Amino acid sequence: MREYISKVNHEDEMKYLLLDKDFEHRDALDLITQFKIEAFLESQFAYHIVSEIWRSKYATGDMIFTASTNHMLTFDYWHCQRDLEYEEPFLKIKDIKKIENHPFQFQVWRFSPKARTFVEFMVSLSFAIAVHIVMTRIWSQIPTIEAEVNDLIAQEQELLNMADKTSDAFKVSARTVAEYLKSIEPQIEEFYTQTMYFTYMGFFICCFALGHITELVYTSILNRPFYAYAVKNILDFAIFMCFFVFIWVTYYQNLSGGWKERNLLGEKTRANFYVHNYMDRIYTSRIAERTILVLCAVTLWMRVIYMLRFNMYIGKLTGILGKILEELVIFFCFYLIQLVVWAAVAQLAFSRMKQFDLYRYSFESVFFASIGRFDFDVFWTGQDSYNPYWGAAFFLVFMAVNVGLYMSLFVAIIVALYANVGDRGHIYHMLDTLEVRPTT
Repeated sequence: MREYISKVNHEDEMKYLLLDKDFEHRDALDLITQFKIEAFLESQFAYHIVSEIWRSKYATGDMIFTASTNHMLTFDYWHCQRDLEYEEPFLKIKDIKKIENHPFQFQVWRFSPKARTFVEFMVSLSFAIAVHIVMTRIWSQIPTIEAEVNDLIAQEQELLNMADKTSDAFKVSARTVAEYLKSIEPQIEEFYTQTMYFTYMGFFICCFALGHITELVYTSILNRPFYAYAVKNILDFAIFMCFFVFIWVTYYQNLSGGWKERNLLGEKTRANFYVHNYMDRIYTSRIAERTILVLCAVTLWMRVIYMLRFNMYIGKLTGILGKILEELVIFFCFYLIQLVVWAAVAQLAFSRMKQFDLYRYSFESVFFASIGRFDFDVFWTGQDSYNPYWGAAFFLVFMAVNVGLYMSLFVAIIVALYANVGDRGHIYHMLDTLEVRPTT
């Protein structure tokens, strides 16, 4: 294949090879993306073609802010409508209703996966920051709310258990409960308000994640491949499920009996409903709700971090690290296997010592010794200690094998792998950018 690709001496010929479709409406780039065929992308012509698809052949600049005014380079003012974006830069305030569009503006936006991915990244980053801020506020208020509401529920329960509802003691207790509730109402309302803000953002984010349904319809109509199990699609599904579960818990359980009657109940009453239903659930359920709350923010940040791979520089680095990681996993598997063997030998050799009497303790001692955390004094102290020179000799051999041999081998593997894949970072970045091609 490499020999055949090397004989292609014109970009138009390479474009024909890469973009010619078969009977299933697939072209070579679809198969290259699906099966990670790197040999086709080693040609400089292929790099130019993929870069043109990524940036759009209609874009003469590399910034989204200049894309819509590039037509001014080829058209004169009498050929098209007046463009206020060109006359008044985006830094100036202008009336949007007076801005006149042009066909070239749509072409740049429609056929530029880079511009659309950049906007998607900025939207994801904005959602992640907003969700993180609100989640932090809710998380910081939970301990205080739980303590105060627990006291309130205890006082209310004590009031309900009083037999004589007309006695002076009951009236005093009722007055005390009412005053305590009034004193903690601001904290309860703040907690309830922040939770509602979180659910409102959750509705927007769920709709944003459901955009894959339109992508699925779009690709089906145009007979394009849709990678349902791509990492970004799985992340979006996880984001949708986290926010959907949190919204369901909030409205179905915590606001049970209060969210349908919004026109009749005030926000203070609804907030009181919320915290009482929240505290009525068992402790493990509240922990699960906190976990879902954190997962909502974590999955959004994971999506933001994942989308950084579409950046030219970070994408090359992540592609190289991904290739190196596969080999490193195999190396660490062998490393753990030899640690298992050394731990078994240490348990047999020093079975009377507390650090090695059980295999679990022996493996912990051997593992920490491999990273330099081991005290040789254990062989000189203790009632059941062995010959200290034998123990020291054993672990000196162990350290020589692990640090001198395996760590040197680890460094050699890193250097060799980087030498092989370091110059192919642009190919891995091209494979990443081609993943969004079916939906753009």
